[in-house]
Amino acid sequence: LYHYYLHGAKGNQFTTSHATQLPNGEKVPDVIVERLQGSRQCWSESLVDVCDDLESKYLRAQRSQLDFELSVPNYGKVEGVMWYFPFENDEETVPLDPNTLGRMTLSSHKEGASQPPAHGPLTQMAPSQMPQFAASQKWRASPEQDANYAALLAACPTFEAFWQGRLIPGACVDTLPFIRNVRMKRTAAARDLLPDEVFSRIRGALFFGPGFRVTRNKLTFRDNLAQLLETASPMNRQQEKQFKEWLINCHKQLDRSVRFEVMCNQSLQAQARKHLGQDVTIFERMNDGLQTINKGEVVKL
Repeated sequence: LYHYYLHGAKGNQFTTSHATQLPNGEKVPDVIVERLQGSRQCWSESLVDVCDDLESKYLRAQRSQLDFELSVPNYGKVEGVMWYFPFENDEETVPLDPNTLGRMTLSSHKEGASQPPAHGPLTQMAPSQMPQFAASQKWRASPEQDANYAALLAACPTFEAFWQGRLIPGACVDTLPFIRNVRMKRTAAARDLLPDEVFSRIRGALFFGPGFRVTRNKLTFRDNLAQLLETASPMNRQQEKQFKEWLINCHKQLDRSVRFEVMCNQSLQAQARKHLGQDVTIFERMNDGLQTINKGEVVKL
């Protein structure tokens, strides 16, 4: 909840220095969580020292960042940030947190989600819905090995929402107009530069000011964020172009997917399997997105 309260506008920088003021100018409180057994203290930790929360995981794992600003009529400015988490080492790198996955998936109604919630699309969920859904989700120890992992990434909303620096846990935003425009305007050729999966590798945060209203318990916004943001105008007129170029660059330079090309002839396959096992297949070359290695070339591992 209090990540940006405690670490400032840039979030956890993984240093010993922390923000000294809240967004409203007040001094940052020293929030300490304790576990007591009777009168004995079993465990104690200051929240500012926590570094395994989802926001910290995002900041640690992201490989590229894009900042932007939106103007919402009659409400004010919204600041935003997006991070890209590339595909590398044969797995997705988007951090998933079992403690927040339930509420995020519940609040999603993304296009292309393979299994939308049975209760229908929600932009914001009621507090009473959060624990039931979280409890019904079975967390996998190795989700990257599950064939449904990519679908799970696609089902989770892209943005979390912060109001005055505080996380509003019942409010998530699936997408924004300029992101959707880039996705919908792709031609067949453009899909090679921006395949569907790259949009699932984006996560971000939206920061709302005092002009936006939240509920008394600060779990949701009083207004429908998706509808409000549909009317928002990017402060940068080239925002759509900038986002497209950023995403193409991320996919081109950061994603690493090894491709094996041109199978060797049957006699070589038979010889290799005789000596190395029946599960061996030989190819003429391989490509990792940056370079091609051909049969017979020497490489340093």
